[in-house]
Amino acid sequence: MKTSHALGRDEAQRRLKERLGVARVAHGSKATDLHEEWSDGTLSFDFETMGTHVTGMMIVDEDEVRLAAEVPFRVAMFKRYIEKRIRAELGNLLA
Repeated sequence: MKTSHALGRDEAQRRLKERLGVARVAHGSKATDLHEEWSDGTLSFDFETMGTHVTGMMIVDEDEVRLAAEVPFRVAMFKRYIEKRIRAELGNLLA
């Protein structure tokens, strides 16, 4: 999934890190075993939620954010809904 922005990499990454911190506090009880690692403009992450392991990567570039995540087959039927929510959140955050 890709979302374009006009913020530059540093500002986009700052906003994403801030929002992820807020999400951790708000939804920490729903996501366990959270691991995240930033390396330059790339976030690698994995966590457990509702018995499901999620792993992925987010790459922050000068003009877009790319997000890819792997979810188990049993969650696949919710993929479009999840993507729609993430696109809306990223669009608002990076506007």
